[in-house]
Amino acid sequence: MKKNIGSEFEVFEFDIKGYKIGTFIFNYREVMEDEKIIEIDVYKYSEPVVLYIKTYKAPYFEEATPVDVCEALYEEFYLASEE
Repeated sequence: MKKNIGSEFEVFEFDIKGYKIGTFIFNYREVMEDEKIIEIDVYKYSEPVVLYIKTYKAPYFEEATPVDVCEALYEEFYLASEE
């Protein structure tokens, strides 16, 4: 169990694991529903702030690596906002 480190509120340490591309973090995971799919949570990273943007769902393709999928998502939806 995690220890509450807050004095006025319940505050707990946490980590976001994922792939950082530009100023975005992509948290990739494989999920089993009727069939295997992927979900990717996207966060905007601007130290010290991490802002949740959106969760994407996509079909699972065995030949695509997690990095391939995150790069494609970044290129399609987020690259233009950083230029």
